[in-house]
Amino acid sequence: MTGASIKTKPAGWPVGRLFFEALVIVSSILLAFGIDAWWEERKDRVEEQEILHGLYDEFAQNRERLERDMLIDATNTQILVAILEAIDSGVWNEQEIPIDVAIGDMLSPSTSDLGNGVFDALVNAGRIELLSNKELRNKLAAWNGIFDEVRDDQANNSKMVLEQIVPYFMRNGVPVSAAFVSFSFAWPIKSRSIKDDADSLERLLTDPEFRVIAELRYGYKIHLKGEIERALDAIDQILIEIENSLN
Repeated sequence: MTGASIKTKPAGWPVGRLFFEALVIVSSILLAFGIDAWWEERKDRVEEQEILHGLYDEFAQNRERLERDMLIDATNTQILVAILEAIDSGVWNEQEIPIDVAIGDMLSPSTSDLGNGVFDALVNAGRIELLSNKELRNKLAAWNGIFDEVRDDQANNSKMVLEQIVPYFMRNGVPVSAAFVSFSFAWPIKSRSIKDDADSLERLLTDPEFRVIAELRYGYKIHLKGEIERALDAIDQILIEIENSLN
């Protein structure tokens, strides 16, 4: 047709280009999220390493404390054996263990003061899941229950001293000042010892109530030894898992 204008078809949307631009935008967003996630994960792993080192030092020190306490308890147990043997024979061997040391030992309950700052902070903050080692998390979760058994036994020993042994010594007039002197306590006047009164010592060794007290004290000590050994074994397992995590 002459003189007629020719209309051109509007250009279509550049689908390929738009798809590419959208892909770039989405990729950029995903990359940003990925970088953030990587950075957070990296921070978590750095924090985990710091926590693991702190836990290792703490539990290693606690192991040393418990081993020391168990050695002290072993000495206490030997003294109680000497008391039971003297009760059986009716004679105290002063050359083997001074009687005042034995009396002082019966008045001294043991306690284990462990450092749990790192562990408590981890648990109280709800950050234990930060540890990637599941076995370590499980063993740490069980730790308080295990050490509670040690504390309960020590509390029973302390209760026995305060509620049974001290009242017994008071009721029967057993001298204790020389026992405190045996601990290097300064005493303002001349201390008294039951070894200076043969009749009182004989009455003590032949008293059925004193025998039961000594037997109970010995039994409690043996049970406590078992609980401490269980706690030491738990610490060893925790330390192994911490080392595995650090490696």
